[in-house]
Amino acid sequence: MRTFLSLKTCLLSALLLCANSISASKIISVSDFGLKPDSRINAVPFIQKAIDACKQHPGSTLVFPKGRYDFWAQHAIEKDYYETNTYDVNPKILAVLLSRSMI
Repeated sequence: MRTFLSLKTCLLSALLLCANSISASKIISVSDFGLKPDSRINAVPFIQKAIDACKQHPGSTLVFPKGRYDFWAQHAIEKDYYETNTYDVNPKILAVLLSRSMI
């Protein structure tokens, strides 16, 4: 009986350990990179750093604390890309570039 209980405990521990590692996706907050909501500062460089951190941890979740975030056009990324049903003036200005390889 004692062997059965220790085997059962061992299996349960292994199952919980595996379940914990599978569901433990990393949560990354933009505030971890110094960006505070409602600060009225340019959010682009902070968010780009947070996105780079998400690339380092596939399956992670990027969190924005509640508030206002400002994206200044003069610091945005310029890139040629094409959209359907829009005009084809390039380069277009993007606040933050999310490529297909990131999604």
